Amino acid sequence: MLGDPKADALYDGFLAQRLQLGKLAAASPDPTAFPQFTDAVRDQMLEETRLFFASMQDRDASMLEIVNGTQTFANETLAAIYGIDGVMGTDLVPVTTDPSQRAGILTMPAVLTMTSGPQSPNIVKRGVWLAETILCAAPPPPPEGVPPAPDPQEGESEREQLARHRQDPSCASCHNLIDPLGFAFENYDALGAWRVDIDGEPVDNLGSLPDGREFAGVVALAEILASGQEYPTCATSKAMTYALGRTMSVADSCVLAEIGAQTVTEASTFSDILWAIVTSDAFQTEQVVEGQ
Repeated sequence: MLGDPKADALYDGFLAQRLQLGKLAAASPDPTAFPQFTDAVRDQMLEETRLFFASMQDRDASMLEIVNGTQTFANETLAAIYGIDGVMGTDLVPVTTDPSQRAGILTMPAVLTMTSGPQSPNIVKRGVWLAETILCAAPPPPPEGVPPAPDPQEGESEREQLARHRQDPSCASCHNLIDPLGFAFENYDALGAWRVDIDGEPVDNLGSLPDGREFAGVVALAEILASGQEYPTCATSKAMTYALGRTMSVADSCVLAEIGAQTVTEASTFSDILWAIVTSDAFQTEQVVEGQ
């Protein structure tokens, strides 16, 4: 089934949408700060994600590669962002990224660019993206009348600025979730290049999950995601939603957790999760709508 050309629709119809990759179209890096970014590079960033998932599909790889993979595709411009030498030209070719710096889709230029502002990364945008797409823990919309984050004070870091913002109880309910997730991405600039300092100060990439588990950077976070239940359950939920054409209910939660635990592992493959979904009672049993 995965070998059929129709399976290519999984990227456009499912993966790209669920990972919100369409947001890259609205990204506008400052041309003075990032002269290497052009519309062609934007297209190449998106093409990298397509090739990444096509490779996973062709190899029948584990779904964990989405959060911890180091095999991807790059041309000369993307390779420079990754810090990889020896790649020339505009064609995207297979590359291996540094496992101490990169973790699957989480650290791809497309994601890191679309969650940045024109000149610098955006901690909040990156935290929201991770919460919504990888953890299925979308923060609630801000209450009406809540003021935006305060302007930074002289000498204040963005982390310190957000800490002041969280002092407002009406802001804390969302930002206590998303800010600690966004902190994990502090090693990446607005295009996704690796950095070890910000304005001369060492990067502070210490973050935490909603349950309090701490991590230092995205790679450490990816290790937690690959060994825990949050990502497998979320990935299964998104795949099941796509397959059934309906939102998952509370009653589905146990089934999703069970399928995720069994099929989103290093030992399982991409087709394992699809097989588990299409053979599930939820998929094979017609849903009867009351009153029809």
